[in-house]
Amino acid sequence: METGSSDGSPPGPKKGKTKAPTKPKPKPKPKESALKQKSPAEFFAENKNIAGFDNPGKSLYTTVRELVENSLDSAESISELPVVEITIEEIGKSKFNSMIGLVDRERVDEKLYDDYETDKARQKRLAKEARAQEIQAKNAALGKKVKEAQAPKAIKGRGEASFYRVTCKDNGRGMPHDDIPNMFGRVLSGTKYGLKQTREVWTWCKDGLPIEISSSMKDQNYISFCRLDIDIHRNIPHIHAHEKGDNKEWWHGAEIQVVIEGNWTTYRSKILHYMRQMAVITPYAQFLFKFVSDASDKNIIIRFARRTDVMPPIPLETKHHPSSVDLLLIKRLITDTSKQNLLQFLQHEFVNIGKSYADRLIGEMGPDFNPKMAVKSLTSQQIVRIHQLFRQAKFDDPSGDCLSPAGEYNLRLGIVKELHPDMVATYSGSAQVFEGHPFIVEAGVSVGGKDVKQGLNIFRFANRIPLLFEQGADVITRTALKRINWNSYKINQTQDKIGVFVSIVSTKIPFKGTGKEYIGDDISEIASAVKAREQQEKRNLSKYLPDATELLGNVSAGLITKETLREKLAQRVEQVDYEMALEYATQSGVQDPNFQDLQVALKMAKASQIAILGAGIFVRTQYIPRLAEISDLVVLKAIWSRTEESARRAVEIAQKSFPGVESKWGDKGLEEIVEDNSILGVAVVLAGQAQIDYSLRLLKAGKHVLQAISELETALASYNSIFNNAPSKPIWAVAENYRFEPALLEGKKLISDIGDMMSVQVIIEGSMNSSNPYFSSSWRRDFTGGFILDMGVHFIAGLRMLVGCEVVSVSAITSHVDKTLPPLDNISSLFKLENGCSGVFVMVVSSRSPKIYWRVVGLKGTIQIERGNHDGRHGYVVLFYGADGQSKSTFYPFSGKGSAYEAEPRLSFVEGARDVAILEAMLESGTKQGAVVHVSKF
Repeated sequence: METGSSDGSPPGPKKGKTKAPTKPKPKPKPKESALKQKSPAEFFAENKNIAGFDNPGKSLYTTVRELVENSLDSAESISELPVVEITIEEIGKSKFNSMIGLVDRERVDEKLYDDYETDKARQKRLAKEARAQEIQAKNAALGKKVKEAQAPKAIKGRGEASFYRVTCKDNGRGMPHDDIPNMFGRVLSGTKYGLKQTREVWTWCKDGLPIEISSSMKDQNYISFCRLDIDIHRNIPHIHAHEKGDNKEWWHGAEIQVVIEGNWTTYRSKILHYMRQMAVITPYAQFLFKFVSDASDKNIIIRFARRTDVMPPIPLETKHHPSSVDLLLIKRLITDTSKQNLLQFLQHEFVNIGKSYADRLIGEMGPDFNPKMAVKSLTSQQIVRIHQLFRQAKFDDPSGDCLSPAGEYNLRLGIVKELHPDMVATYSGSAQVFEGHPFIVEAGVSVGGKDVKQGLNIFRFANRIPLLFEQGADVITRTALKRINWNSYKINQTQDKIGVFVSIVSTKIPFKGTGKEYIGDDISEIASAVKAREQQEKRNLSKYLPDATELLGNVSAGLITKETLREKLAQRVEQVDYEMALEYATQSGVQDPNFQDLQVALKMAKASQIAILGAGIFVRTQYIPRLAEISDLVVLKAIWSRTEESARRAVEIAQKSFPGVESKWGDKGLEEIVEDNSILGVAVVLAGQAQIDYSLRLLKAGKHVLQAISELETALASYNSIFNNAPSKPIWAVAENYRFEPALLEGKKLISDIGDMMSVQVIIEGSMNSSNPYFSSSWRRDFTGGFILDMGVHFIAGLRMLVGCEVVSVSAITSHVDKTLPPLDNISSLFKLENGCSGVFVMVVSSRSPKIYWRVVGLKGTIQIERGNHDGRHGYVVLFYGADGQSKSTFYPFSGKGSAYEAEPRLSFVEGARDVAILEAMLESGTKQGAVVHVSKF
C-alpha cells in the first residue's frame, strides 16, 4: 500500500496504464432564497378570475357591469336621477391592429396555424354534412318536421381574438382633475369610486391599448381628459395625456372608454339580461344600451326608460357594531382614533355603546383596565381581551339606517315596467342582524307577464345588483325551490309563469366563492328571512287569486264570462301603471315645487329660520330635498308631526343638510313653534281638512305660511277678518308651481299670435291606484271630491294662467268607475271663459293611456302644451301651429327653484282660492246632472 510523502503532499501518479486523475467539477452553489413581492395590479393581472375576468366573455360582461354600477353609485351619491349610456362597439382584427400600430400580414405557412384543416379532416367533415342532408331529405319525404340546416361553423384559431370598445357615460359626481390618474392607474388605492374603476384595467393589461377618461364635476367649467395605462409591476399609472378642455354644456359626470378582448356571442344574453334586471331594481334610472357590430343588421339599441323620480334613501354613515369587528379592525380603530382614553374610544368608535354601558364593559375586562387609561397604550393582550368580550357581551341590534333598499314601491314598479305581469305582490321587511351587520330582505312575486317562461323565474339581487351566475347554490333559489309550498298559495309551480324577486341589502353580504356571484345557504338568519319574505308576498298575492273550483263552477253556469272575469280581476289586483309612474308626483303638485313662495318668507331676516308642519311622504321626498337646494338661504329649525316617531323619521333625513333641525310633536311641540319668534315662516303640509286651522293659527302669530291648496273660500274670509285693518299682513301662499312652468309661460306669450280664441281643451289622463305611495295618505282618499280636487287644481292653475282670463261658468258630468279609488274619479266639464270662448275640461284619475295637455285653438293658429321628455329630462313640449300651416316644437324641462325672492302675486292665497272655486263649481254641477253653475268670485 502506497502512502503519501512525508511533507503531506498527495501521492504521485501510478505508472503503467493508470490514467491521470481528472479534476473534479466544482459543486454548484445553492441558490439563495429570495422573497419576491408582487404589486396588487400584478396579482390581479395573474388572477383575473378573482375579479370576474375568467374568460373573454365573462370579461366583457364584468366590464359592463362594473361601469354601469359605478355610474349608478356616482349619480346616487349626489342625489341625481341616473342617466347611463353604455355602448359596446365590435372591433375587427384589422382595425384593432391599426389601433395598436400593427400592420396586417398574410399567412405564409398555413400548417403553422391552429385552424389549419388537413385533407383527411376536410373529407370527414364533408361526409358528415352530406349524411345530415340525406337524413333531412328522407324526413321531408315522410312529412316529418325538418330542422333548418345550420351553416357550417367557421374554424377559429386561438389567435383570432375579438375585441370590443366599451364606453360608459353618466351624469354622476365626476372626479377631481388631479386624482384621475391614481384613481384609474393604481389598483387598491383611492376611494370606492376609484377602486371600482380600476378593475377594468386588469382586462386591459394584455390588450395593449390605454383607457380614456373624460370627467367633469358640478359647476366646473372644464372637462378633464386622461389617457393612461398601468405599470402592473410597479402599480403606478403610465399617463399618455392629461389635459383640460372647455365644458360648454356644463356637463357633469364621467365617460370611460376601454378596449378589451371579449366574446359577445356567448355572453350576449347575459349582458342583456343584466341590463333588464338593473331596470327592474332601479326604475328611477334611465339606461341606453347600444351594441355596434361590423354587420349593421346585428346592431342593437335598447332604451330602458325611467318610470319614477323616487330614489332610495341615501344610506347614513354608521360606526362599527361591536359584535361585527375582528381583532385587526380593533387595532386599526385604535391607531386611527382621535379619542384619548378607553371610555371615549368605546363610546365614540362603536354604535350602541353608551357611557354607562362602556363603564360596565371596562369593569368586566378586569383590573388591568380603567376608563381613563390611554387607548393608544393598550397591549396586544388587552386588545385580545376587548375582542373576546365584544364577541360574548350582549349589544342592541344595529339600526338599518345605514342601508339603502330599493323600496317596495320601486320594486313593484320595476317588475311591472319590465315584465308586464298579470298580477304582482311585493313586501319589504324590517332590518334584521347577522353577526352584527344589519340586513333587509325585500321580495316580490308575479304571475304571468311578457317573455316569462313557465315555472319559476328567479331574480336575485344583492345590494341592488343583479346576480346571474351560480344560481343553484344560492339561498334565494334553494328557498324558492325547496322550502315554499306553492300549491298552498294557489299557484302551480310548473304550469304558471311565476317571477320570484328577492333583494338583500346589507353592510356585509356573505357571498360564497371568489366571484361573489351567490349568497350561501348556510346562514340561518338570512335563510329564514328570505323564506319569511317570500311567504308574505305570496300570501299578499294569494288574496287576489280566486278559488279555482268556485270559479270554474260559475263559468259553467254562465255567471262569469271572459269580460266579467277580466273586470273582477282588475278590481282585485293592485296594478301599477308603468307608463304613468312618474305622474303621481306632478299630479299631486309634487314635481319639483317652485319654492319662490317659501323664499319670500325666508328673506325677512338675515338669519331666516322656518319650520314644517307634517312629516309624511310629501315632506320626506319633496320638501326636504328641495329645501336642501337652498340651504344657503334658509335654516330649517324644526319639523312637527302628531307623533314622535313620524317627526324623528323626517328629521333623520333632514339632518344631512340641516344638522340642527329639531323634532317636535303633539300639542306641546306645536305651541313651541307658534311661540318661537325666530321662526319666520312655516310650511303646512297636513291633511286638507286640518291645514286651514293650523295656517290661521300661525298667521295670527305673525308667521308667513305656505300650504297646499284646500277649501279656501271660508278661510279667505277668516284671514281678511283677522288682518282687516292691519298695516301689514303675513304672507299666505299656496304651493302651486304650475304657474311657473316655462312651457306654460311661453304658451302665454304666444296666445296673442293665434288671434281670437275659438276653443280650449284641457285633457288629463292620469294614474292613481293603491300601489301609489300617496294613496296611503288617508286624507287624500277621504278628501271631498277625491283625487279630482286634490290633483285637478294644478291643471286649472295652468289653464287660468295660459288663457289669461277667468272661468265664469261650468256644466259637468261626474262619475265613479274605479271602485278601488274614492269618489269621484272621472269628470267631463264644459266651461265658459269671460272672453266668451268655451272649452272642455276632461280628467280621468286612473287611466292606462297617459296624456296631459292644454290646447288653445285660435283664428290664426293653435297652441298645444303636452307632457313629454327629451334626453332623459321630463317637461312639456310646446307646439305652435301658425296661420301658414307650419308648426314649431320646443321642449321645456320642469321648473326648479326660482331666482327671484320678492313677493309673487301668482302664489297668493287668492289665486289658489280661484283655482279651487272652479273645480268646486264643476263638482257641484256634477251633482246636479250637468246644470250650469257659476263660479264664485273673489
